[in-house]
Amino acid sequence: MGREMAMELKSKSATTRKSLGLKITNDRLAIMNEKNNQQGGITFIDLKDEKGNPGGTKAIIKIPVDSDYYN
Repeated sequence: MGREMAMELKSKSATTRKSLGLKITNDRLAIMNEKNNQQGGITFIDLKDEKGNPGGTKAIIKIPVDSDYYN
């Protein structure tokens, strides 16, 4: 569905529930970044079809890895 349509639907609903999944993931990445002195993160790309209609969301998660662990 994509983030644009999700926001449109969300604005029409009366839900007060807030997902903590992204906040928890960002908090964990921040801790890993600090520990490993690396830059991990999450990038979102809104996908569209050839007509410009929402086609979903691509999430790219970059996770820093402790190189000492593999040596």
